[in-house]
Amino acid sequence: MKTATLRAFFLGLLSLTLAACAPATAISQARGVIQSHLPGASPAASTGTSSAPTAQSAVQLAILRGDLEQERAISTGDSSVMRDSSTAAYFKEVSQQNDGLLSGGVSAIKLVNVEWGTITVNGSSATANNFETWATTYSDGSSDQSRDHNVYSLVQQNGVWKIDSDDQPGSSSQPQPAASTAPQPAASTAPQPSTSAAPRPLGRGSGRPGASAPSTSAAPAGASSLSVGAQASTPEAAVQQAILKGNGEQEQAISSHDSSVMKDTSTDPYYQDLAQTNQDMLDSGVTAIRLVKIEWGQTTVTGTSATASTYETWWTQYSDGGTDQSRDRNIYSLVQQNGAWKIQSDDHPDSGFTSAPGGSQPGGPVPSTGAVPPPQVPAVRSARGRGVSSNWSGYAATGGKFTAVTGTWTVPQPAATTGSLGADAAWVGIGGENSRDLIQAGTEETVLSSGAIHYDAWIEMLPQYSHPIPLAVHPGDSVTVSISQQQGNNWKVSFKNNTTTNTYDRTVQYTSSLSSVEWIEEAPSGGRGGVMPLDNFGSISFSGASAVKDGHPANLSQASAQPITMINGNDQPLVTPAAISAGGAGFTLTRTSNAPSSRARRGR
Repeated sequence: MKTATLRAFFLGLLSLTLAACAPATAISQARGVIQSHLPGASPAASTGTSSAPTAQSAVQLAILRGDLEQERAISTGDSSVMRDSSTAAYFKEVSQQNDGLLSGGVSAIKLVNVEWGTITVNGSSATANNFETWATTYSDGSSDQSRDHNVYSLVQQNGVWKIDSDDQPGSSSQPQPAASTAPQPAASTAPQPSTSAAPRPLGRGSGRPGASAPSTSAAPAGASSLSVGAQASTPEAAVQQAILKGNGEQEQAISSHDSSVMKDTSTDPYYQDLAQTNQDMLDSGVTAIRLVKIEWGQTTVTGTSATASTYETWWTQYSDGGTDQSRDRNIYSLVQQNGAWKIQSDDHPDSGFTSAPGGSQPGGPVPSTGAVPPPQVPAVRSARGRGVSSNWSGYAATGGKFTAVTGTWTVPQPAATTGSLGADAAWVGIGGENSRDLIQAGTEETVLSSGAIHYDAWIEMLPQYSHPIPLAVHPGDSVTVSISQQQGNNWKVSFKNNTTTNTYDRTVQYTSSLSSVEWIEEAPSGGRGGVMPLDNFGSISFSGASAVKDGHPANLSQASAQPITMINGNDQPLVTPAAISAGGAGFTLTRTSNAPSSRARRGR
C-alpha cells in the first residue's frame, strides 16, 4: 500500500529559496566550459561565464569540475583525470570510491542537477553545501537517479581550489539558504527542500537519501494493469487479488479524495489507519498515485488467515507538477471475513531501521530504467576487527579464486515478540569479504510487529537490490543453495527445498572478483542502509558446505575458511560459530542472549 513519503518533504518549497541553484540547463552550460578544459577535450564555445568570478562562484566551478571529471573517470576507468581538482588525500579516497563503483557494475554516471546552499570562503579554505542529483547507468543496462546532500571542504593550492573532502551527512539535513552575495544561476523549476517533513504514518519506505528527483511524466496505467503471481483459482491467488484490488482502490481514493472505496478490502482498524494515511498524503500535496509494478514474494494461507510479501513500485504526482517513483517492501496480513479476504495490516519492515545513506535489504529493489531509488556501493561486511563483524557470523575463505559455493541449512523459527521487529538471514555467497562485489542467495525470517513471522528466499547481486524468488520456505525446512560460475560472467543460482522437493534455478550475469567465499548468518539490512535488530533464531547448522577454489573442489577446511563472530555495539557476541565439524563441511551458529545494537552499519 502507498503511504506518505519524504517526497512531500520537498513541497511548500518556494518559501525556502536556495540562492544558487543549477538546473539542467545551467549544468549543461557549465559542462561545455569545464569539459573543454579537461585533459584530451576539444575546445568548446564559451557560455558567457564571467571572466572575474566571485570567490563563491570559483568554489562552485571547482566542485562542478570535480563532478564532471568523476563522470569521465567512470567512463574511462581512469581516475587520474581528477587529480587537478582534488587534494592528494581526497584523490586517493575518491579513486577508491570509483574503483568500488566500477567493480559494483556501474558503467556511467552523470550529474543532472545541483542545488546550492551556503558557500563560505575564509582565505584559502572554503566550505560548500549542496544537493546533487546523479543519474547512474549499470552494466546490465538498468539506470536510476538519486539526490544527495553534500558538504564540501576545499583548499586553495597554488591559486587553484581543490576539493579536500566531501561529506554526505544524510537525507534529514537540508542545505541552508545561501548568502545573498552568492551567484544566482538561472531559475530552476525543481522543487526545493522544505524545512519540515510531511507525516509518514505507516512507513511506506521513503526511498533513500536522494530518492528519485521529481520529474514530470504521464501517469502510468496503475494496479488494474497488473496481475497476480500465484496459480489461478488457488487460495494464494485470491489473497494476491485482494491486495491488488486494495491498491487499485487506494489509487481511486487519492484521485477522488474519498477513502470509503477501500472499505471492502480492509478490516475496520486497517481502514481507519489507511484513511488517515490517504489524508496525510493529500494534505502534503499528493494529487495522484499509481502502482507501476508489483513483485510477489511468498504468499502463505493458513485457514482464514494469510500473509503475503510484495515489492511495490509506486508512481506519485504532486500539486507542483512534479512526480517521483519509489519501491518498497510490504508484508501483508489478511483475514477472511464472510468469505472475502481483507487486509488486516501492511508492515514495512525495512523503513524503520535507517542509520546511514544507501544500502539495500534482502528482497530490496531491483533497479530498472527510470527514476527509482538508487543502488549504492556499500561496504559489504561491517567489519569490527579480525574475525568479528557487526552483521555477519559464519565462515569465510579468501586467498584464491572462488567460482562456486554450496551450503545446506534448516530454516530456523525465531522467537516471536509482539510489538517489535527483527530478522535474520542465512546465505552463501562469493565476493564481499574484502571487496565491494558480492553475489549471494539464501533465506530470511522477518518477525513482524504483530508477532507473526514471514519467511522468504532471495537472490542479491551487489550493488543491485536483492529480490525474492518464488520458492516457499517454512520453519524446519532443509534448504540447499548453490551458486556456480558458468561461462564468462554467467552464474547459475540454484535452490532446493529438500523437505518439499521444490526447486528454483536461475542464470544471471554478474562480474565478480572471485576473491572470497562465504557461509553466513546475518542481521539483514533495512531501508537506507540500517541493520535490522537480530531476532532470536536460536541456532542454525550449515552442512554440505563446499566451494570451488582455483578450479578444485574444497570443503571448509580445505578452503581454509575462518570463523566470524557477530558482535553488538558493546563488543558483546551476538552469534558465535562453533568449530568446523570433523568432516570439514559443517558448523553450527548459536544466538547468544546479548541484545542487538539498535543501529549498525550496513552489511550485505
